[in-house]
Amino acid sequence: MLKSESIPKQVSGIKIETFGDGVLLYKETVREAAYLNNSAAVIWALCDGKNTLADIENALQKAYPEGKDSIQEDINFTLEKLQQKDAIEFK
Repeated sequence: MLKSESIPKQVSGIKIETFGDGVLLYKETVREAAYLNNSAAVIWALCDGKNTLADIENALQKAYPEGKDSIQEDINFTLEKLQQKDAIEFK
């Protein structure tokens, strides 16, 4: 389980392309990509190595007040998937 003080950071070498309503993340050296919907793309953008999980949750609650009941679960799910794809690491 991720802790609120954990700090996610984007891994270098990830390419980003806008794709429909979201973004596509990929590494040129790997034949695999990850599609992020709009809210997942916001989470990705906030993984700057400075924001804690609590900071990310606060930002998403402001951006998506109607989804406040599921935001923490969505963040954890998104970050776990990004970590599995080697797109983020934790400091």
